[in-house]
Amino acid sequence: MLTGGVIGLIVGVVMVIATAVKQKQGGKAVVAALAHGPDAARRELDTYVKPPVAGKKTELTRLQQLLERFAWLGILGAYDDLEREAELVNGATSLVAQLRAQAATSLLAHRTEARDLQLLLRTNELIHTEGGALLKLVKNAIADVTTMAGVLDGKPFDITVARRIYERADKSGPAMKIAQLRFLARMAEVANVSSSNFRAKADEAYGKLAPR
Repeated sequence: MLTGGVIGLIVGVVMVIATAVKQKQGGKAVVAALAHGPDAARRELDTYVKPPVAGKKTELTRLQQLLERFAWLGILGAYDDLEREAELVNGATSLVAQLRAQAATSLLAHRTEARDLQLLLRTNELIHTEGGALLKLVKNAIADVTTMAGVLDGKPFDITVARRIYERADKSGPAMKIAQLRFLARMAEVANVSSSNFRAKADEAYGKLAPR
């Protein structure tokens, strides 16, 4: 007979697999719709993942969905909407910090605006000031992208930090992976470091979603 712990583990694994399948299917639908124009892709994204609602608490159960949405908004060039939606999220510190960090890196992956870097810096301060001791992994992840974004202020490109971001991206949903790899590529370009590997991996991840 299976114990409660084993059953819980099996359920957890099934949920992870189901989430990955849904993210891949949703990503493929967005990319397919993009062939008909950005408006069509945006409609598909809004069907796949609903945006956060103003004045309504953002539930933790929506974290993975919204991380993908924020990454897709950056990829689709919907920068104004991404900024707006990042400010709409509210709830647990961990959730707010992860979503705003994703928004900032998705923006910085595609453009250079001082306010995007400021959003990332504020988010890093938020998680380290208000986040509890159990949020070490979240703190480390946000600290790493903040350190990497420091190249915009003339700081050196840290290959060790880049490797950690790369490894996390490789375990993320498809849109997050693309956005994080593009972020690394862009920071490398700013620092006059070769970005070809990051660009190639981002293009490869995008290509896996393209219609065949």
